[in-house]
Amino acid sequence: MNSQGGSREPGAKVLGPTGHAKPEPGFRPQSPDDRLHASPKQRAWRRFRRNRLAAGSALFLFAAGLLILVWPMFRRPGIAAHLPRAMTWSPTALSEEQFRAPSGEHWFGTDVHGRDLQSRVFYGARVSLLVGVQGWLEDLSVNISARVLLIVAGLGAISWLTLARIVRGQVLSLRTRGFVYASRALGASHARILLRHILPNVYGIIITYLTLTVPAIILYESFLSYLGLGIQPPQASLGSLLAEGAAQINPIRIYWWMIVHPGATLAATLLALNFLGDGLRDAWDPRTESE
Repeated sequence: MNSQGGSREPGAKVLGPTGHAKPEPGFRPQSPDDRLHASPKQRAWRRFRRNRLAAGSALFLFAAGLLILVWPMFRRPGIAAHLPRAMTWSPTALSEEQFRAPSGEHWFGTDVHGRDLQSRVFYGARVSLLVGVQGWLEDLSVNISARVLLIVAGLGAISWLTLARIVRGQVLSLRTRGFVYASRALGASHARILLRHILPNVYGIIITYLTLTVPAIILYESFLSYLGLGIQPPQASLGSLLAEGAAQINPIRIYWWMIVHPGATLAATLLALNFLGDGLRDAWDPRTESE
């Protein structure tokens, strides 16, 4: 209430002790282009950047993906000469150092056949991500077997059904909106309406759903490999590495590094993908706008 008995608008300025106007406590001034001149993509990008968990997950996935892709290059003689020995092991090289605990020479330890576990974790992460993205089948120093291709095709054949239903429902909702009727009244063709009005309002949902689907596919593949129905030796995935570690559990000694390192890599990847998907969903949802 003001001095005249009326109500005061939220964010209105009040007079301070010196007679000068000052903003109401909690009021944050906005620049003129915050809302008026920002496109929906720019506002979505700003909301995503404010979500520190999602932005951190995106940076983590980018760094991890880049490291996984360039890891095989570390074995080249010209590069290996400048790197620690632990970063140059081959994932299939056998040795007499079975069940060696993590050390300066083997950062993640070794497995039952004396193979470096760190290189096998990175190798398995590449295979799991390959199955997760379903389609980037170029051979990046990974010998893709027929079994891997069948797993990719099988999981990809069933994972698109839910996305198709979601996109269809969104398109059916958008086709009855006022801006579509206005475009038709102005003589816009079906192709123009689809490209300029329908798709820009749908691809955010598609990107978000795909981001949330990738961890589910990775988890399915890991579960199949854990049961022995997925990736077979000498190839490896995160699920098969977990199965190898679990097979070595005995009452006398537990080789913890064979479970902890693949499990931590799988858990960190799944959590980062889920946080990223949640952040994209909130960024593209205009109801979450708080600028």
